[in-house]
Amino acid sequence: MTSFTRILQSNHRWPAGLHLELTPDPVTECVSSRDIEPQFTDYRSTCDPRLNPEQSVGIVAHFLTLL
Repeated sequence: MTSFTRILQSNHRWPAGLHLELTPDPVTECVSSRDIEPQFTDYRSTCDPRLNPEQSVGIVAHFLTLL
């Protein structure tokens, strides 16, 4: 997301929005490399792209810093 936003800005453009798949459940399928720890074991599927509430807030906050 950071590279995408910076490339757009360098061409005098900006992202038109942000689409996220969210769930109120404490899913942990989507984790960053710094988040991989033993406590992340609540896998609901082999590939669930949804973000839990904490992850959602972090992604939106990061996106807003890029604008």
